[in-house]
Amino acid sequence: MNKAARQETYTEHDKKIAIQKAIFDIMDGVTFAQILINRNVWEISGTDKSHDWRAYSIAAVISYSRPFKRSYGLPEISDFLTIDDDLHQKMIRRRDAIIAHGDVQYFSIHQHDPRSGLTLSSNLMYLSEKEASDLVRLGLSVVSILQNLLAPSNDTAE
Repeated sequence: MNKAARQETYTEHDKKIAIQKAIFDIMDGVTFAQILINRNVWEISGTDKSHDWRAYSIAAVISYSRPFKRSYGLPEISDFLTIDDDLHQKMIRRRDAIIAHGDVQYFSIHQHDPRSGLTLSSNLMYLSEKEASDLVRLGLSVVSILQNLLAPSNDTAE
């Protein structure tokens, strides 16, 4: 089904619910990126850093991306909002190719331990400090746009 046909199947109420859910999801992504920044995971060494860095990076990317992917029962936010931003596109691609589907081209294979076998790894699972900061800014900007879409219009007749 094309974009125009999808739009016709949803009511204004459906769109408002989708926008409210998108705000919630994107703010989760912003929160996870802020946790990375607040914990300054780039300056900590050890296993705890690696686990936190990976977990919050994945959570930030998935949460931010969720409204821009097909969700059964709700309109896709990109049906009525276009985000023309390189980081936005990068987060969606990262979600699709690396986090959600694990496209092998983005991973390297290492001999971790002869007893346990091979380990797959990808540095693209982790947000850099700049990406985390930029994701916070982008997420807040998108939320502001979405909030404006929810605001009552001054053009409505009384």
